[in-house]
Amino acid sequence: MDKYKFYQANEKDLDNVYELLKKFKRDLRDLNLPDISEDKVFKLLDMLITKGKIICCSLNDNEEIIGCIAFYKTTHWWSDTPLYNIHFVYVLPEHRNFIIFRNLLGAVQKIAKKDAINLSISTKLNIDPVLEKLGFEDMGKNWRFN
Repeated sequence: MDKYKFYQANEKDLDNVYELLKKFKRDLRDLNLPDISEDKVFKLLDMLITKGKIICCSLNDNEEIIGCIAFYKTTHWWSDTPLYNIHFVYVLPEHRNFIIFRNLLGAVQKIAKKDAINLSISTKLNIDPVLEKLGFEDMGKNWRFN
């Protein structure tokens, strides 16, 4: 793990996070999703920096962000019980491995402590076996109608 650096993003990192998210969107070309609104993405990133957290991963010898996870504390819509909602998690395809993913999710787990963590996958990426290995429970599927 010495080759990776994990850190909490701040305002100065937002341009680099945005560049990573553009690559995320590019990876989803085949899903026929709407175009990126730079203004909306930066509003979301600003909200996540102030009300949540963005944890980034880079290679130790490079400042380029190769992965990140963004999350915030909320509650279930039917309850006051706390819940941590992962808004997005992405790692560049050439850097995807269990260590990076486990450490990004581990950052959320460390902050959430015993509170529930919700992660919704809406990219057709089959990551169920990895999530199960990390202790997540399959709670259903995301469906889209166009």
